[in-house]
Amino acid sequence: SKSINGSTTITCTSNADSSVLATCTVTVSAPVAVTGVEVSPSTASINVGGTATLTATISPSNATNKAVTWESSDDNIASVNSSGVVSGVATGDATITATASDGGHTDTSFISVNELSGYSLITSLSQLTEGMKIVIGGTKTSTSTSYAMSATQNTNNRASVVSTLTSNVLTPGTGYAEFTLGITTKDEATVYTFHDAAGYLYAASSSSNYLRSEAAVSDNSKWAVTLTDGEFSLVSQGTYTRNIMRFNSTNNPPLFACYSSGQDPVALYGLLGDSPAQEEADDYASAFMVATESCEANAATAWAGQKTDFQALSPEAQALLVAATYDVATEIINTPVQRCAQRYDLAVSRQSLENFMGRTTIAPVSTIETNPTRQTATSIIIIVVVGAVGLTAIGGYFLFSRKTRKDND
Repeated sequence: SKSINGSTTITCTSNADSSVLATCTVTVSAPVAVTGVEVSPSTASINVGGTATLTATISPSNATNKAVTWESSDDNIASVNSSGVVSGVATGDATITATASDGGHTDTSFISVNELSGYSLITSLSQLTEGMKIVIGGTKTSTSTSYAMSATQNTNNRASVVSTLTSNVLTPGTGYAEFTLGITTKDEATVYTFHDAAGYLYAASSSSNYLRSEAAVSDNSKWAVTLTDGEFSLVSQGTYTRNIMRFNSTNNPPLFACYSSGQDPVALYGLLGDSPAQEEADDYASAFMVATESCEANAATAWAGQKTDFQALSPEAQALLVAATYDVATEIINTPVQRCAQRYDLAVSRQSLENFMGRTTIAPVSTIETNPTRQTATSIIIIVVVGAVGLTAIGGYFLFSRKTRKDND
Protein backbone atom coordinates (compact mmCIF):
# COMPACT_ATOMS: atom_id res chain seq x y z
CA SER A 1 0.00 0.00 0.00
CA LYS A 2 1.05 3.58 -0.62
CA SER A 3 2.33 5.54 2.38
CA ILE A 4 1.04 9.09 2.78
CA ASN A 5 2.85 11.59 4.99
CA GLY A 6 1.27 14.79 6.18
CA SER A 7 -0.95 16.49 8.71
CA THR A 8 -4.65 17.08 9.03
CA THR A 9 -6.85 18.86 11.52
CA ILE A 10 -9.75 17.09 13.18
CA THR A 11 -12.53 19.45 14.32
CA CYS A 12 -15.30 18.58 16.76
CA THR A 13 -18.28 21.01 16.72
CA SER A 14 -21.20 21.13 19.14
CA ASN A 15 -24.57 20.36 17.53
CA ALA A 16 -26.26 22.82 19.85
CA ASP A 17 -23.85 25.71 19.22
CA SER A 18 -21.59 25.73 16.18
CA SER A 19 -19.32 28.29 17.85
CA VAL A 20 -18.32 25.70 20.43
CA LEU A 21 -15.63 23.52 18.91
CA ALA A 22 -12.30 21.85 19.53
CA THR A 23 -9.54 20.90 17.13
CA CYS A 24 -6.73 18.36 17.07
CA THR A 25 -3.88 18.22 14.57
CA VAL A 26 -2.88 14.71 13.54
CA THR A 27 0.43 14.07 11.79
CA VAL A 28 0.83 10.86 9.83
CA SER A 29 4.35 9.61 9.15
CA ALA A 30 5.48 6.50 7.33
CA PRO A 31 7.62 4.07 9.44
CA VAL A 32 11.37 4.61 9.09
CA ALA A 33 13.04 1.28 8.36
CA VAL A 34 16.27 0.12 10.04
CA THR A 35 19.24 0.01 7.67
CA GLY A 36 21.89 -1.33 10.02
CA VAL A 37 23.13 -1.96 13.56
CA GLU A 38 26.57 -1.41 15.09
CA VAL A 39 27.78 -3.01 18.33
CA SER A 40 30.37 -1.30 20.48
CA PRO A 41 32.89 -2.13 21.67
CA SER A 42 33.66 -4.57 18.88
CA THR A 43 36.03 -6.49 21.15
CA ALA A 44 36.28 -6.75 24.92
CA SER A 45 38.25 -8.69 27.51
CA ILE A 46 36.71 -9.58 30.87
CA ASN A 47 37.55 -11.86 33.76
CA VAL A 48 35.59 -14.87 34.89
CA GLY A 49 32.85 -13.40 37.05
CA GLY A 50 33.27 -9.96 35.48
CA THR A 51 30.89 -8.08 33.23
CA ALA A 52 30.97 -5.75 30.24
CA THR A 53 28.13 -3.72 28.75
CA LEU A 54 27.67 -3.69 24.99
CA THR A 55 25.74 -1.01 23.13
CA ALA A 56 23.83 -1.54 19.90
CA THR A 57 23.38 1.61 17.79
CA ILE A 58 20.60 1.48 15.20
CA SER A 59 20.80 3.31 11.86
CA PRO A 60 19.23 5.61 10.95
CA SER A 61 18.88 7.38 14.28
CA ASN A 62 15.21 8.11 13.60
CA ALA A 63 14.30 4.50 12.81
CA THR A 64 10.87 3.63 14.09
CA ASN A 65 11.72 0.27 15.68
CA LYS A 66 15.08 0.27 17.46
CA ALA A 67 14.60 -3.00 19.33
CA VAL A 68 17.44 -5.55 19.28
CA THR A 69 17.96 -9.05 20.65
CA TRP A 70 21.24 -10.38 22.05
CA GLU A 71 22.72 -13.85 21.71
CA SER A 72 25.99 -15.52 22.73
CA SER A 73 27.75 -18.11 20.62
CA ASP A 74 28.60 -20.00 23.83
CA ASP A 75 26.72 -19.34 27.08
CA ASN A 76 29.19 -21.58 28.89
CA ILE A 77 31.94 -19.03 28.16
CA ALA A 78 30.09 -15.70 28.17
CA SER A 79 26.38 -15.08 28.66
CA VAL A 80 24.48 -11.94 27.69
CA ASN A 81 21.20 -10.56 29.00
CA SER A 82 18.50 -8.57 27.23
CA SER A 83 20.26 -5.29 28.04
CA GLY A 84 23.56 -6.28 26.42
CA VAL A 85 25.36 -6.98 29.72
CA VAL A 86 27.93 -9.75 29.12
CA SER A 87 29.03 -11.96 32.02
CA GLY A 88 32.23 -14.02 32.00
CA VAL A 89 31.43 -17.63 32.91
CA ALA A 90 34.61 -19.57 32.05
CA THR A 91 37.87 -18.94 30.26
CA GLY A 92 37.64 -18.87 26.48
CA ASP A 93 36.24 -16.81 23.62
CA ALA A 94 32.66 -16.10 22.57
CA THR A 95 30.93 -13.93 19.99
CA ILE A 96 28.01 -11.79 21.08
CA THR A 97 25.52 -10.95 18.31
CA ALA A 98 22.96 -8.14 18.29
CA THR A 99 20.07 -8.58 15.84
CA ALA A 100 17.75 -5.74 14.89
CA SER A 101 14.08 -6.69 15.19
CA ASP A 102 13.36 -4.64 12.07
CA GLY A 103 15.11 -6.16 9.07
CA GLY A 104 17.26 -8.70 10.93
CA HIS A 105 20.47 -6.66 10.58
CA THR A 106 23.30 -7.96 12.79
CA ASP A 107 26.63 -6.96 14.25
CA THR A 108 28.95 -8.71 16.67
CA SER A 109 31.42 -8.22 19.49
CA PHE A 110 34.26 -10.64 20.18
CA ILE A 111 34.62 -11.39 23.90
CA SER A 112 37.68 -12.95 25.56
CA VAL A 113 37.14 -14.30 29.08
CA ASN A 114 40.25 -14.58 31.21
CA GLU A 115 41.00 -16.45 34.40
CA LEU A 116 40.30 -14.21 37.36
CA SER A 117 43.08 -13.44 39.79
CA GLY A 118 42.58 -12.29 43.33
CA TYR A 119 40.65 -13.52 46.34
CA SER A 120 37.04 -14.70 46.09
CA LEU A 121 34.47 -13.97 48.80
CA ILE A 122 33.85 -17.01 50.97
CA THR A 123 30.13 -17.74 50.80
CA SER A 124 30.04 -21.04 52.69
CA LEU A 125 32.13 -22.34 55.57
CA SER A 126 32.57 -25.54 53.57
CA GLN A 127 34.95 -23.55 51.35
CA LEU A 128 37.39 -23.09 54.22
CA THR A 129 40.12 -25.71 53.99
CA GLU A 130 43.31 -26.30 55.92
CA GLY A 131 46.24 -24.33 54.53
CA MET A 132 44.28 -22.14 52.11
CA LYS A 133 45.34 -18.53 51.66
CA ILE A 134 42.96 -15.99 53.17
CA VAL A 135 42.59 -12.22 53.05
CA ILE A 136 40.49 -10.48 55.71
CA GLY A 137 38.51 -7.55 54.36
CA GLY A 138 36.03 -4.88 55.33
CA THR A 139 33.86 -2.29 53.61
CA LYS A 140 33.31 1.37 54.47
CA THR A 141 29.62 1.53 53.65
CA SER A 142 29.42 5.33 53.51
CA THR A 143 31.76 5.38 50.51
CA SER A 144 31.43 1.73 49.34
CA THR A 145 35.22 1.48 49.61
CA SER A 146 36.76 -1.94 50.13
CA TYR A 147 39.75 -2.60 52.37
CA ALA A 148 42.02 -5.52 53.16
CA MET A 149 43.82 -6.11 56.43
CA SER A 150 47.36 -4.83 56.23
CA ALA A 151 50.51 -6.85 56.86
CA THR A 152 51.47 -4.03 59.22
CA GLN A 153 50.86 -5.07 62.82
CA ASN A 154 50.42 -1.93 64.87
CA THR A 155 50.89 -2.18 68.61
CA ASN A 156 47.24 -2.94 69.31
CA ASN A 157 45.48 -3.35 65.96
CA ARG A 158 45.96 -4.08 62.27
CA ALA A 159 46.04 -1.33 59.67
CA SER A 160 44.10 -1.52 56.39
CA VAL A 161 44.87 -0.97 52.72
CA VAL A 162 42.43 0.28 50.08
CA SER A 163 41.47 -2.55 47.74
CA THR A 164 39.21 -3.23 44.76
CA LEU A 165 36.15 -5.50 44.94
CA THR A 166 34.61 -6.67 41.66
CA SER A 167 31.92 -9.36 41.46
CA ASN A 168 32.87 -10.59 44.96
CA VAL A 169 36.54 -10.89 44.01
CA LEU A 170 38.94 -8.77 46.05
CA THR A 171 42.14 -7.41 44.55
CA PRO A 172 44.05 -6.27 47.63
CA GLY A 173 46.09 -3.08 47.68
CA THR A 174 49.83 -2.89 48.27
CA GLY A 175 50.94 -4.14 51.65
CA TYR A 176 48.02 -6.45 52.39
CA ALA A 177 48.27 -9.46 54.69
CA GLU A 178 47.82 -12.96 53.29
CA PHE A 179 47.01 -15.44 56.04
CA THR A 180 47.41 -19.20 56.05
CA LEU A 181 44.22 -20.75 57.42
CA GLY A 182 44.54 -23.34 60.15
CA ILE A 183 41.69 -25.60 61.27
CA THR A 184 41.65 -27.14 64.74
CA THR A 185 39.19 -27.75 67.58
CA LYS A 186 38.32 -26.37 70.99
CA ASP A 187 35.87 -28.22 73.20
CA GLU A 188 35.13 -30.49 70.22
CA ALA A 189 34.02 -27.51 68.10
CA THR A 190 35.78 -26.48 64.88
CA VAL A 191 37.83 -23.31 65.21
CA TYR A 192 40.23 -21.48 62.88
CA THR A 193 43.59 -19.74 63.07
CA PHE A 194 44.98 -16.96 60.84
CA HIS A 195 48.77 -16.87 60.51
CA ASP A 196 51.05 -14.52 58.55
CA ALA A 197 54.63 -13.26 58.91
CA ALA A 198 53.70 -11.35 62.07
CA GLY A 199 52.21 -14.40 63.79
CA TYR A 200 48.75 -15.67 64.74
CA LEU A 201 45.99 -13.08 65.09
CA TYR A 202 44.54 -13.02 68.61
CA ALA A 203 42.24 -10.99 70.87
CA ALA A 204 44.40 -9.46 73.60
CA SER A 205 42.26 -7.58 76.14
CA SER A 206 38.98 -7.36 78.03
CA SER A 207 39.29 -3.61 78.61
CA SER A 208 40.72 -2.39 75.27
CA ASN A 209 40.04 -3.15 71.59
CA TYR A 210 43.29 -5.02 71.00
CA LEU A 211 44.05 -7.25 68.02
CA ARG A 212 47.62 -8.47 68.14
CA SER A 213 49.80 -11.27 66.76
CA GLU A 214 51.46 -14.05 68.76
CA ALA A 215 54.15 -16.57 67.88
CA ALA A 216 52.34 -19.70 69.07
CA VAL A 217 48.70 -20.73 69.00
CA SER A 218 46.64 -20.22 72.14
CA ASP A 219 42.89 -20.20 72.79
CA ASN A 220 43.03 -16.45 72.19
CA SER A 221 44.15 -17.04 68.58
CA LYS A 222 41.54 -19.70 67.94
CA TRP A 223 38.48 -18.18 66.27
CA ALA A 224 34.96 -19.55 66.05
CA VAL A 225 33.67 -18.54 62.62
CA THR A 226 30.00 -18.33 61.68
CA LEU A 227 28.32 -17.04 58.54
CA THR A 228 24.73 -15.86 58.83
CA ASP A 229 22.85 -14.10 56.02
CA GLY A 230 26.15 -13.30 54.33
CA GLU A 231 27.71 -11.74 57.45
CA PHE A 232 30.77 -13.21 59.16
CA SER A 233 31.35 -13.38 62.89
CA LEU A 234 34.86 -14.19 64.14
CA VAL A 235 35.00 -14.71 67.92
CA SER A 236 38.20 -15.45 69.83
CA GLN A 237 37.91 -18.49 72.09
CA GLY A 238 40.17 -17.21 74.87
CA THR A 239 39.20 -15.55 78.15
CA TYR A 240 39.18 -11.96 76.92
CA THR A 241 35.74 -10.38 76.48
CA ARG A 242 36.60 -7.90 73.74
CA ASN A 243 36.93 -10.84 71.45
CA ILE A 244 35.00 -10.13 68.22
CA MET A 245 37.17 -9.25 65.23
CA ARG A 246 35.60 -6.23 63.50
CA PHE A 247 36.38 -3.53 60.98
CA ASN A 248 36.44 0.04 62.29
CA SER A 249 35.50 2.01 59.17
CA THR A 250 34.98 5.30 61.05
CA ASN A 251 38.57 5.51 62.21
CA ASN A 252 40.87 7.59 60.00
CA PRO A 253 42.40 5.55 58.51
CA PRO A 254 40.16 2.48 58.99
CA LEU A 255 41.58 -0.39 61.03
CA PHE A 256 40.88 -3.93 62.24
CA ALA A 257 40.58 -4.62 65.97
CA CYS A 258 38.58 -6.60 68.55
CA TYR A 259 35.38 -5.37 70.20
CA SER A 260 32.65 -6.64 72.46
CA SER A 261 30.02 -5.19 70.10
CA GLY A 262 29.53 -2.58 67.37
CA GLN A 263 31.66 -1.65 64.35
CA ASP A 264 31.39 -3.34 60.93
CA PRO A 265 31.74 -7.05 60.14
CA VAL A 266 34.82 -8.44 58.47
CA ALA A 267 34.71 -10.66 55.39
CA LEU A 268 36.90 -13.59 54.39
CA TYR A 269 38.30 -13.98 50.89
CA GLY A 270 40.05 -17.10 49.63
CA LEU A 271 42.77 -17.18 46.99
CA LEU A 272 41.19 -18.20 43.71
CA GLY A 273 42.01 -21.77 42.75
CA ASP A 274 43.22 -22.45 46.30
CA SER A 275 40.13 -24.38 47.43
CA PRO A 276 39.99 -28.05 46.35
CA ALA A 277 36.25 -28.12 47.09
CA GLN A 278 35.58 -25.08 44.92
CA GLU A 279 37.65 -26.52 42.08
CA GLU A 280 35.79 -29.82 42.38
CA ALA A 281 32.41 -28.04 42.33
CA ASP A 282 33.47 -25.94 39.32
CA ASP A 283 34.54 -29.05 37.39
CA TYR A 284 31.23 -30.76 38.12
CA ALA A 285 29.29 -27.62 37.11
CA SER A 286 31.12 -27.35 33.78
CA ALA A 287 30.51 -31.04 33.00
CA PHE A 288 26.86 -30.66 34.04
CA MET A 289 26.34 -27.80 31.57
CA VAL A 290 27.77 -29.88 28.71
CA ALA A 291 25.86 -33.06 29.64
CA THR A 292 22.50 -31.28 29.94
CA GLU A 293 22.80 -29.04 26.90
CA SER A 294 20.73 -31.30 24.65
CA CYS A 295 19.26 -33.99 26.88
CA GLU A 296 15.54 -33.41 26.31
CA ALA A 297 15.17 -36.63 24.29
CA ASN A 298 16.56 -38.76 27.14
CA ALA A 299 16.29 -36.49 30.18
CA ALA A 300 15.80 -39.26 32.75
CA THR A 301 19.00 -41.09 31.77
CA ALA A 302 21.06 -37.89 31.63
CA TRP A 303 19.68 -36.81 35.01
CA ALA A 304 20.52 -40.17 36.58
CA GLY A 305 24.10 -39.77 35.39
CA GLN A 306 24.37 -36.32 36.93
CA LYS A 307 22.99 -37.65 40.21
CA THR A 308 25.65 -40.38 40.27
CA ASP A 309 28.42 -37.84 39.58
CA PHE A 310 27.07 -35.49 42.26
CA GLN A 311 27.00 -38.24 44.86
CA ALA A 312 30.66 -38.98 44.10
CA LEU A 313 31.70 -35.43 45.06
CA SER A 314 33.18 -34.56 48.41
CA PRO A 315 30.70 -33.26 51.01
CA GLU A 316 32.38 -29.84 50.78
CA ALA A 317 31.88 -29.62 47.00
CA GLN A 318 28.29 -30.83 47.32
CA ALA A 319 27.62 -28.11 49.88
CA LEU A 320 28.82 -25.41 47.48
CA LEU A 321 26.42 -26.62 44.78
CA VAL A 322 23.51 -26.93 47.18
CA ALA A 323 24.04 -23.41 48.55
CA ALA A 324 24.64 -21.68 45.18
CA THR A 325 22.47 -18.64 44.43
CA TYR A 326 22.11 -16.35 41.43
CA ASP A 327 20.49 -13.04 40.54
CA VAL A 328 17.44 -13.73 38.39
CA ALA A 329 16.39 -10.07 38.24
CA THR A 330 19.52 -8.89 36.43
CA GLU A 331 20.13 -12.18 34.57
CA ILE A 332 23.79 -11.91 35.57
CA ILE A 333 25.11 -15.40 36.26
CA ASN A 334 28.81 -15.11 37.03
CA THR A 335 30.30 -18.50 37.87
CA PRO A 336 30.14 -22.09 36.58
CA VAL A 337 28.42 -23.15 39.82
CA GLN A 338 25.78 -20.41 39.41
CA ARG A 339 25.12 -21.44 35.80
CA CYS A 340 24.78 -25.06 36.90
CA ALA A 341 22.40 -24.09 39.72
CA GLN A 342 20.25 -22.03 37.37
CA ARG A 343 19.86 -24.84 34.81
CA TYR A 344 19.34 -27.40 37.57
CA ASP A 345 16.55 -25.30 39.11
CA LEU A 346 14.94 -24.85 35.70
CA ALA A 347 14.97 -28.61 35.06
CA VAL A 348 13.56 -29.45 38.48
CA SER A 349 10.84 -26.79 38.20
CA ARG A 350 9.88 -27.23 34.55
CA GLN A 351 10.43 -30.95 33.95
CA SER A 352 9.68 -32.24 37.46
CA LEU A 353 13.02 -34.02 37.62
CA GLU A 354 14.36 -35.31 40.93
CA ASN A 355 15.90 -32.69 43.21
CA PHE A 356 18.83 -34.97 44.00
CA MET A 357 20.98 -32.08 45.30
CA GLY A 358 18.36 -31.22 47.88
CA ARG A 359 18.46 -27.53 46.89
CA THR A 360 15.96 -25.35 48.75
CA THR A 361 16.64 -22.12 46.82
CA ILE A 362 14.94 -23.19 43.61
CA ALA A 363 13.44 -20.09 41.98
CA PRO A 364 9.83 -19.96 40.77
CA VAL A 365 9.47 -21.13 37.19
CA SER A 366 8.29 -17.71 36.04
CA THR A 367 11.49 -16.01 37.21
CA ILE A 368 14.09 -18.37 35.78
CA GLU A 369 15.86 -17.16 32.65
CA THR A 370 15.05 -19.50 29.78
CA ASN A 371 16.75 -20.26 26.50
CA PRO A 372 14.66 -18.48 23.83
CA THR A 373 15.25 -21.26 21.31
CA ARG A 374 14.10 -23.93 23.73
CA GLN A 375 11.22 -21.76 24.89
CA THR A 376 10.06 -21.43 21.30
CA ALA A 377 10.44 -25.16 20.76
CA THR A 378 8.47 -25.86 23.91
CA SER A 379 5.75 -23.47 22.75
CA ILE A 380 5.58 -25.23 19.40
CA ILE A 381 5.22 -28.60 21.13
CA ILE A 382 2.44 -27.22 23.33
CA ILE A 383 0.68 -25.75 20.29
CA VAL A 384 0.96 -29.04 18.41
CA VAL A 385 -0.36 -31.02 21.38
CA VAL A 386 -3.20 -28.57 21.99
CA GLY A 387 -3.96 -28.55 18.28
CA ALA A 388 -4.04 -32.34 18.15
CA VAL A 389 -6.37 -32.47 21.15
CA GLY A 390 -8.58 -29.86 19.51
CA LEU A 391 -8.78 -31.76 16.24
CA THR A 392 -9.57 -34.97 18.10
CA ALA A 393 -12.38 -33.26 19.98
CA ILE A 394 -13.84 -31.76 16.79
CA GLY A 395 -13.61 -35.10 15.00
CA GLY A 396 -15.33 -36.80 17.93
CA TYR A 397 -18.10 -34.22 17.87
CA PHE A 398 -18.87 -34.77 14.19
CA LEU A 399 -18.79 -38.55 14.56
CA PHE A 400 -21.15 -38.31 17.52
CA SER A 401 -23.49 -35.97 15.62
CA ARG A 402 -23.49 -38.25 12.57
CA LYS A 403 -24.26 -41.27 14.71
CA THR A 404 -27.09 -39.42 16.48
CA ARG A 405 -28.72 -38.43 13.20
CA LYS A 406 -28.40 -41.99 11.93
CA ASP A 407 -30.02 -43.37 15.11
CA ASN A 408 -32.88 -40.85 14.79
CA ASP A 409 -33.47 -41.89 11.19
